[in-house]
Parts: sequence; structure tokens; C-alpha cells
Amino acid sequence: MNTAQIKDIRPIKGPIVLESGFNWLPWLIGALAALLLITALLFYFRKKQSSRRAAPAHEKALARLAEVRERLDTSTTCDLAARTADILRTYIEDRFRIAAPTLTTREFINELMDGSRHLPPELTGNTEVLQQVLEQSDKAKFARCQPAREEIEQILGAADQFIQCTKRKPGQAEKEKM
Repeated sequence: MNTAQIKDIRPIKGPIVLESGFNWLPWLIGALAALLLITALLFYFRKKQSSRRAAPAHEKALARLAEVRERLDTSTTCDLAARTADILRTYIEDRFRIAAPTLTTREFINELMDGSRHLPPELTGNTEVLQQVLEQSDKAKFARCQPAREEIEQILGAADQFIQCTKRKPGQAEKEKM
């Protein structure tokens, strides 16, 4: 052995404790605060959203009919008639809870007239108007006959009349829920 090598030997020291530099406590508190904030915001927005009053079925239907009227000059009358029938069927489903969009016009009118279901009088009393609109719309939709502009205006007017006659009156919603 070389004497130079022996002089390099130093005494053994204990382990050196290194600080990690990562203090996890502030991160944990921050994560919990963020989670609490997110939970509070979700609760607030859900409550606010549920407290909003949904537009009644007749308002939505009348707004959609107004959109159809705006397209009288730009769209084909077949498309407008089909859209009008779809609007009426959706309105009936929303307002009276009848699966109108899934039934043919004949099935739907027969269901209204057969008396097997207890239906509101405002619906059964306006069956003729509804039948007229749906049959004229079906002719345009399935037979692809182009109704004149006046006929489309009549269909839209009859659809509007049906919605106005069958819309829920103020205070009627509470009575129907009972």
C-alpha cells in the first residue's frame, strides 16, 4: 500500500439529512380549499338553474311557429308544412304528455276521439283544427305536393289557433298536479 492512499482515508461521518424543499402542507390546504370552492359553486349554479322557470310549452311552440313564418319566403312550402306539424306534435307531447311524435296522424286522431283515455277538454274540443293541420301537413310532407303560400299561411294560422286554445291558463298547473 501506498502511504498517499492511506492519508486520503477520512473518518466515517453520519448520514446527511437533505431537506426536500417540498412543503406539502400548504399544497394540501390549497387543494382542499379549491375542492370546497368548486363544490360551493356547483351547488350555487345547480340551485340557480333549478330555480329558473322553464318556458311553458305554448311559448316555445309559438316562438318556433314565428321562426317558420320568417322562412315563408326562403324555404319550400313542403318543408314549412312538415316543420309546422313537428312543432304541433312536440307541443302536444310537452303540454299533454301524449306521445304525438311517435304516432301517425290517423293513430293520433283516433286516440283523441276514441275516448279510452281521459284527455283534457281543451284538447278534445280542438281535435278538428288539429286534424286539419296535421292532414294538410302530411300531404305536403309525404305526397310532396307543394301547397300554395296561402295554404301554408292557413296551416300556420290554424296551428297558432290550436296552441292559443289549448295553452295552460295561469293557475292551471297547480290544479293539474293535484
